[in-house]
Amino acid sequence: MFTDLADGLGADQPVYGLWVPDDEPFSFEPLAARHVEEIQRVQPHGPYILGGFSFGGVVAFEVARQLMAKNEEIARLVLFETVCPSIQEDLNLFDDGELAERIVRGYDANFRVPESIREVDERLAYILNYLITSNLIPSNKDLAAFKTFLGLWRSRSDYVPQTYNGDVVLFRTRGSSILNENLINMPAKGSAELDSLGWSTVVNKLNIVGVPGQHANFMFVPHAPTVAAKLRDCLVHKEAQEAQN
Repeated sequence: MFTDLADGLGADQPVYGLWVPDDEPFSFEPLAARHVEEIQRVQPHGPYILGGFSFGGVVAFEVARQLMAKNEEIARLVLFETVCPSIQEDLNLFDDGELAERIVRGYDANFRVPESIREVDERLAYILNYLITSNLIPSNKDLAAFKTFLGLWRSRSDYVPQTYNGDVVLFRTRGSSILNENLINMPAKGSAELDSLGWSTVVNKLNIVGVPGQHANFMFVPHAPTVAAKLRDCLVHKEAQEAQN
């Protein structure tokens, strides 16, 4: 995911990737705690630069919170197209079939599962086939993998982000598909809450940076070099601020 972005940052800015294990139950706080251990194994003390894309941005937010609780310095937390769970609907209100259909409607507003298909697994199979034939997901994904994916989506409703006092940069594209009205308690148009994807409700020092592309492709070439340049500007600006203090 971050390979193109890392290439754009250059050899003088190393990037380390962490991943979500898919063979165990997911929870934000325990996963973040594991990531904190892995990060401090490489770099025992801050300042740290942390970042995450989409769902991973929520994990990065919790990692930053846990590191700050250990009195470590977070130089910069970067969220790439991440929606704050504070504006996420309670996803536990939907069964897997309805949740999957609501997710797909964020990409295709006209998508509907035929009413004649009532059983949850049959509805999921119909949606999975649509996603595969539309080239939205790899053809090797099966129903079990689809349910695991939905479980990750559902876990967002179990996480309540606490107030964060560090510096946060939110990279946002011009696209609006991430603001899926079927899954989000939509803030008012033009509000700071909407512009910040909800992060203005929990972050005190937030900088929003516009980037080209859409949610699905802005981290890749041809957009990645521009995103990398904007990220480098943010990091250099931060270093300049600290040098003046």
